[in-house]
Amino acid sequence: MKTLPLILCATVLCGLGATITPALGQGTAFTYQGQLNEAGAPANSRCDLTFTLYGAATGGNPVGAPQAVDNLALSNGLFTVTLDFGPGVFNGSPLWLEIAARPGSTTNDFTILTPRQALTSVPYATFAAGVNASGLQGPLPSGSLSGAYGSAVNLVNPGNTFAGDGSGLTHLLAANLIGPLAPAQVPPNVALLDAPTQRFTGVNTFTGVVGMHAGNPFMPLTVGGLGANSDYLGFQDSDGVNRWHLTGIGGGLNFVETAIADFRLYLAPGGNLGIGNNLPTDQLQIGSLNTLADQYLSIKTAGGNNFRAGLKFRHFADNGGFNIEDDERPNTNGLHIIRYPYGGPVSALFIDRFSGNVGIGKVNPATKLDVAGEITCTAVNITSDRNAKEVFETVDPRAVLEKVTHLPITSWQYKSEPGARHLGPMAQDFHQAFALGRDERHITSVDEDGVALAAIQGLNQKLDEKEAELARLHSENQALADRLAAIERLLAVREKGSNSMR
Repeated sequence: MKTLPLILCATVLCGLGATITPALGQGTAFTYQGQLNEAGAPANSRCDLTFTLYGAATGGNPVGAPQAVDNLALSNGLFTVTLDFGPGVFNGSPLWLEIAARPGSTTNDFTILTPRQALTSVPYATFAAGVNASGLQGPLPSGSLSGAYGSAVNLVNPGNTFAGDGSGLTHLLAANLIGPLAPAQVPPNVALLDAPTQRFTGVNTFTGVVGMHAGNPFMPLTVGGLGANSDYLGFQDSDGVNRWHLTGIGGGLNFVETAIADFRLYLAPGGNLGIGNNLPTDQLQIGSLNTLADQYLSIKTAGGNNFRAGLKFRHFADNGGFNIEDDERPNTNGLHIIRYPYGGPVSALFIDRFSGNVGIGKVNPATKLDVAGEITCTAVNITSDRNAKEVFETVDPRAVLEKVTHLPITSWQYKSEPGARHLGPMAQDFHQAFALGRDERHITSVDEDGVALAAIQGLNQKLDEKEAELARLHSENQALADRLAAIERLLAVREKGSNSMR
């Protein structure tokens, strides 16, 4: 007996259902009957009912959509309703039905009748309508398996076999075949091996991993050797003459010109590659380090802690030549082209990594181009654009000329270039006199030219003054000459008059 306080008492008499067969169009609905008592007697009034499915006797979450029946007429307390919680609800799992009631056509709160009612086998007839074949037990008659079946059939019991000639079978694994096959029975895309010659015939494509004398092939084609320093692969020309072959030597791979020369190409352990070299010490080395006559090219990636990459070029006979090296040592951090004469290595060209300055014969160039030695060229084009200059100051040419007249000028030669004589001032004297240039050890040609031009202007000013002085003196001399001529004429007249009076 379930009690609805102050209103109703309900006794569930039974739940009645119909077997649902979707193929017959009967859906997922089922009927449910019960009886409600009021004050201990069957009710004959109207009431509102709600029906909710749960997967547990208490608690849990609703299953499917709740059903509601409004203002239902009761006859001697009995009622019959049709409930439909939707497809997939009755899947074989236990379910409980919770009922709530209130007087019909009211807005009172529903009173839940306890306990929930466990649904018995009749509603589960809906599960049988869509049951999976895995849920069936017992043998099936042959008539039930007639017709076409589109999905795969997998027989895992070894005792189950098919009878017949197998003409309709597809996707049969060759490993499951027993007995030899005639060549005509093998499809054309299967590789055929000729038994007497053990040669594959036709064009064969292998999609798996193929091993040749390899116990555990790990690549699409794995070739095993026949012991230490063994041959792996050979190449013949169209006449069957052996031309090249690959041999494993010292843990590396040797590409051999058959019967002519080893180490045409050699991949050493660790990845160094040698051309004509069986001991490459660099990533790429052409020729041998052991002889002078055949060393031509080496690309270096590691040599101590400072050199990282470069090229080596060696002369045919005397090991002279050039190195191109990337140096990371302090004060020489940059790219070197090093010349190797008889006396030892000499830096021929250096490009500083940070400043971009270029040194010829120097490893620490102080300017964009710093040359240790004499430069020979057709012309030097020096930038002198007004727009490239600033901080202009006027110059007194006479003062520059005065300093030039006191500047020591000597003839001399460079210590590094004996026999080549030169004429000019010392950088220290020039810098002290004019305070020009970067330091007191060099004279910039533009400064030397400017001093010379200013001195010429100062000398020209002195010449102009001298010419003006000469012109003045010439004028004075002419005036004196004119006066002297006049005096001489006057004296001549007087002398003539005196002679006539005698």
